[in-house]
Amino acid sequence: MRNQQNNLIAFAFIAAIWIPGQTSAADLENAIAMRDVPTKGKFSVARVLGTDFDVGGNWAESATETVAGAINIGSSTYADGIAFTAPSQDFADVYNQPSSIGANVSYGLTSTAEVFGGVHYTSASSNEFDAINIDTAGTINGTAVAVNTVVTGKLDNYSEYGIDGGYRQFFRPGKQFRPYVSGSVGLKQVDEININLLHKATAIRADDIRFYDSSLTYTLALGLGFRFDAGPNIAVGMETGLKYAGDLDEGDGDISGVRSFTDTNNSGDKLDVPIMARIDIVF
Repeated sequence: MRNQQNNLIAFAFIAAIWIPGQTSAADLENAIAMRDVPTKGKFSVARVLGTDFDVGGNWAESATETVAGAINIGSSTYADGIAFTAPSQDFADVYNQPSSIGANVSYGLTSTAEVFGGVHYTSASSNEFDAINIDTAGTINGTAVAVNTVVTGKLDNYSEYGIDGGYRQFFRPGKQFRPYVSGSVGLKQVDEININLLHKATAIRADDIRFYDSSLTYTLALGLGFRFDAGPNIAVGMETGLKYAGDLDEGDGDISGVRSFTDTNNSGDKLDVPIMARIDIVF
């Protein structure tokens, strides 16, 4: 995953340095003067690669549960006065760094403004994490468990498909290097996410417990980036900003007899700082 991020950064800088070097400065200036990106009334397409860094939102809420009788979590039964705490988890606590690939189509309103729409796919592999801390001894599936032991969790890998649309405003018209700001709204579809639980001290496990159902939610984003016109029909750039995604749909069908523990998956919202590299082709 680290190699993917390094390749992504290298891609942006190599594109920005190598492409302009293929023509003379005078030829490049003449070409760019003939065809800015954006150009009023013209379309451009972009290939986008990137990642994002989690800075807010709750992927799993905290909860505390004391069992008077018995409760069922997936295929496991927690009983005999057991009490436990589920600590809160951010997206970055339970998933590795995500990667994203996508494509945009933009339409020039003027030489400094464009509207755009795009599609993307984002994925991330999961990490094992401490899902439940045992606070008071009891039993799981009839087997005694000790105080201060942990039930670990591992979620399904993350898979997201999204669409968005918005507006970009450029500055420094007529220049090769032009910063811009953008705003967009969108929708994303997140695949169903189950969780596997394991009490390592006793090897008791419960697999494929529903955590989040397949969910459709909204996204809001503000962007800040730059575009470097590298030729008459091509530009390269990078973008960052803030992106917020709304809550996911909880899946509580495999949990029964609990109180606050059912609220651990009543969230799934995310606040990210995306880092995207792009190549735009004008036609």
